[in-house]
Amino acid sequence: MALTLDNTIDEKAKWDILELHEKISQFQTGKLDSEKFRSFRLTRWVYGQG
Repeated sequence: MALTLDNTIDEKAKWDILELHEKISQFQTGKLDSEKFRSFRLTRWVYGQG
C-alpha cells in the first residue's frame, strides 16, 4: 500500500512515519519477526492494542 503524506508534516516526522510504515509492511509479510518488530515499535512509543 502506498503512503502519501501531507506537505505540512515536518520532514523528521515524515521520515519516522515512512520508516514505521515500512517496518509494519515487513512484519505483515513475514520479513521481520515479531520480537524485532516489537523492539522497533516500543522504542518509538508505539504500543499494541489487545
